Amino acid sequence: MIRAYAKFSKSSPTVHILILVLLSVAFVSSIYQLLANNAVWFAIPLIGSLPLIWFFGKASDYRRKFLHD
Repeated sequence: MIRAYAKFSKSSPTVHILILVLLSVAFVSSIYQLLANNAVWFAIPLIGSLPLIWFFGKASDYRRKFLHD
């Protein structure tokens, strides 16, 4: 699955950038809401985005190592 996403990110970088921007917005807004409102349920997007950040990091590492131009 990491290999497939690495190939996808290489073939359509604009969609990949859009996904990363949306994930970053969700992450930052979740942290802000968690700190501003002190409500635990704002941590749900934060917890959900952490595995995705790991996944994108592994896909980026695979792309850098094996998908040369």
